[in-house]
Amino acid sequence: MKILLIILSLLLPFGLAAYEPEDLKKIKDGQCTGCDLWGVNFEDADLFSANRRGANLKDSDLRTAKLEGANLEGATMKGANTETKRTCR
Repeated sequence: MKILLIILSLLLPFGLAAYEPEDLKKIKDGQCTGCDLWGVNFEDADLFSANRRGANLKDSDLRTAKLEGANLEGATMKGANTETKRTCR
């Protein structure tokens, strides 16, 4: 039993991203309203004018993603990484 708990504790973090594969296909069209994109890596992605209305973006990586004109109304973004890279001049 102890070995089973150790194995489960090691594997559990890898199964936390719970996006739906069908929803990832919709991203290519730029229309993914209500999609489950929990934990998806959008770092540096070009999401210009993308429709993600009501999408689940919980724990997603949106660092430096281009979101100008994107519709994120009603999107769940709890825990999403939205920090921007800063450059020194």
